[in-house]
Amino acid sequence: MDNIHVLLEDAQSGDPQKVTNSVYTLIAIGNAEGVSALIETLESFGDIPMAETFLNSGNEALASAAGGPVGAALRHVRLILAGIHLSGGAADNTHN
Repeated sequence: MDNIHVLLEDAQSGDPQKVTNSVYTLIAIGNAEGVSALIETLESFGDIPMAETFLNSGNEALASAAGGPVGAALRHVRLILAGIHLSGGAADNTHN
């Protein structure tokens, strides 16, 4: 397995550190195929840490992908989860 495929597996791992490292490494390599594959990965396996990494990567194509519909949906989920956390979660009965 070549390095690009290993990095793409790391991008899909769900481990925020591996996601960040793989994205920045692929950008540093400057491999257009790797960037395209990362965008496909975001669309198929994307999570909040991956979208945030893409947005902060400095790569216009990745930031654009993360700012698109998939990125927007992931940010929406994050806001919902943050709201649940701040309100005490589903077990919060303070409104009864």
